Amino acid sequence: MQLRFLGTSAAEGWPAVFCSCRACREARLAGGKNIRTRASLLLDGEILVDFPPDLYHHFLTYGLEYRKLKYLLVTHGHRDHFSPAELKWRKPPFIDTEGCETLTIAGNWYVMDRLREMLEEPGEYKIITRELEAYHREELGRFTVWPLPANHAPEKGAFLYLLAGGGKRIFIAYDTGWFLEPVWEWLAENAEPPLDCVVMECTAGPGEGGEEHMGFTEVLKTRDRLAKIGLLRPETLCLTTHFSHTGGLLQSQLEEFFAPEGIAVAYDGMEVTV
Repeated sequence: MQLRFLGTSAAEGWPAVFCSCRACREARLAGGKNIRTRASLLLDGEILVDFPPDLYHHFLTYGLEYRKLKYLLVTHGHRDHFSPAELKWRKPPFIDTEGCETLTIAGNWYVMDRLREMLEEPGEYKIITRELEAYHREELGRFTVWPLPANHAPEKGAFLYLLAGGGKRIFIAYDTGWFLEPVWEWLAENAEPPLDCVVMECTAGPGEGGEEHMGFTEVLKTRDRLAKIGLLRPETLCLTTHFSHTGGLLQSQLEEFFAPEGIAVAYDGMEVTV
């Protein structure tokens, strides 16, 4: 399984559009891996996780062919993760639809509500909607997906996703704070086979994550508890993503902290094979 990190920032982007803080100034000057767009992840070129405002930049920068995309998996309906306005251009006269695959969009009830507000008849745009329920498995092509409740945006709901496909299992955990106890219980009951990869958010960086996000402390505690319940093997690939400029640390500083812990720090454009 191949993972491509298209964007690795929190909602503001990094540098943030209207910000002149030290972290944004330093990122702008340093460039490279320190420039972060809103979070999105592509799995095996088949499943796009989240549809952020920067998707057009991702399309151009990484030479993607979104018209061939078949599945969009949305973690939650916040606008930095789901920006459905671009979907309005998926029909004539705005595009030539030849070669444009039917796109299945999967997410919770709030994501579906936001989508219907934008597109009254999704079928006209070659879109199939699939509303997901927590703990109910779903098949997306050759992938099996289990949505789990995230500790984030309780009034609108958010999902973590455990995906299995091609003999691999990957766990995507953003946006979220410390996992809810029923989620830990479900994970413990479904710890076999162990994960091949886990992607954890680190919005707060060295700060405290609070109720709906994670920082250094929560990432390490999450890694340790996943290992304790048997979901991690020594060779499991652990990564962090979804960084905010308010955390203040650039790529090299994040790597300095996480490398001794055996955790990789994602950056925009990063590709890993699991």
